Amino acid sequence: MARNKTLETPPQEPPKEDEVPASGFMSEYPRIGLVILFVNAIGCMAYVYWLVQEKKRIFYAQDGVFYLLPLILFIFVFIFILSKPPKPEEEKKPEGESAQESADAEEKKG
Repeated sequence: MARNKTLETPPQEPPKEDEVPASGFMSEYPRIGLVILFVNAIGCMAYVYWLVQEKKRIFYAQDGVFYLLPLILFIFVFIFILSKPPKPEEEKKPEGESAQESADAEEKKG
C-alpha cells in the first residue's frame, strides 16, 4: 500500500528579512492598540469640539496657551501607537574592533 502523504507538511523556510513583521505596539497588542487609538481619537475630537464651543477667545488671551497644551498629550499618544521601532543596525561589536575597522575604511578611501 502507498503511504498517505496528505498529513505530511513540507518543511517551512525561515521568513526573509523583508517579510518579518515589524514589532511595535500595534503589532504586539493589536486589540488594545486599536482600543487606545479609538479612545484617544474620540477624546481628541471631544476636546477640540469643547475648545470651539468655548466662548472665550483663547488666542487673544495670555492664558489661552494653557487650553492648547492638552492637545500635545493626544499627539504623543498618536505618535506612540502609530510609530514603528527603528530597524536594528548591525550587531554591536567591541569598541576595539569597530575602531580598527573604521581606521581601515579611512585608509582605503584615502
